[in-house]
Amino acid sequence: MTYEIPGQQVTIDSSADLSLDQFLGIALDSSGNAVLPAAGTRIVGVLQNKPAAAGRACTVMLNGITKARAGEAIPAGSLVSVDVDGRFLVQDSTELVVGMALEAAVNANDLFPMRLYEN
Repeated sequence: MTYEIPGQQVTIDSSADLSLDQFLGIALDSSGNAVLPAAGTRIVGVLQNKPAAAGRACTVMLNGITKARAGEAIPAGSLVSVDVDGRFLVQDSTELVVGMALEAAVNANDLFPMRLYEN
């Protein structure tokens, strides 16, 4: 069962149509707009809504327990990082840890509860 316990959330303008990117990791571009992150890098949080065009408001959860979209099978308790599509993966030694899977994701694109780490 996927669940969430929201922490702090902020509103950030989107840099593009992010309507297909709900529950993915979000980074900031040099103008402070929401973008999908580079693989293995820092995120500001997880997108909670579906902004359909550039300049639309993105609700981004900064901390707490959020629903997250897996990029692969993830065992419960795994430390996770982010891929180039903003999906979450089991962290390897070269990637920044952004959270922990609280339940398993069986397949890619499954939703799972993730504790967000502040970076």
